[in-house]
Amino acid sequence: KSAEADGCATVVLGDGARVEVFGAQKIQPGGTPGPYLLAFGEGGGYKRCKGNVSNVRWRGVEGVPVLDFLLAEGGGSARFEARLDVLFLRRSGGPLPRPRSRWLQGRLSQEDFALLARLADDGQPWHERYEDLFLLARAVVTLDRTRWAEERGFDVKRLRIPGLGPDYAKDDLLIGRPL
Repeated sequence: KSAEADGCATVVLGDGARVEVFGAQKIQPGGTPGPYLLAFGEGGGYKRCKGNVSNVRWRGVEGVPVLDFLLAEGGGSARFEARLDVLFLRRSGGPLPRPRSRWLQGRLSQEDFALLARLADDGQPWHERYEDLFLLARAVVTLDRTRWAEERGFDVKRLRIPGLGPDYAKDDLLIGRPL
């Protein structure tokens, strides 16, 4: 591993591939994602994350050799066996342009879209302005995502996630399949 100033470390895999890793996450039995175990901290170096699963603290970093190695100071190299219960997180690319669809890009600036997206994300069904402000903002953001996928040749359906109840604001599910 070698520390990088941009918030990750470069890890060389057995086949020689170089991967920028900025964190690790626990994988639960059955393959569902669990708590974050460690993340590359500000100022360099990995830091432990305090996971919380079903209100029970889980301290899963100890005893996992590859995580202990990443937490250790400095660089170096070592060999580890692959584990199915730890997922390494790669750094994502830069921020995506918003709005995403060409349709909305011609109608709304990035700054206005950012404000709209914040409203859509913060709105809760019990707020007095939910239906006339937050719900409308969420509809525009969802329409932008839908149009972006359609512009790329997908047939998109918007569904609601069942069983979340009326007080759950984020129950939209977009399903797209290539045409």
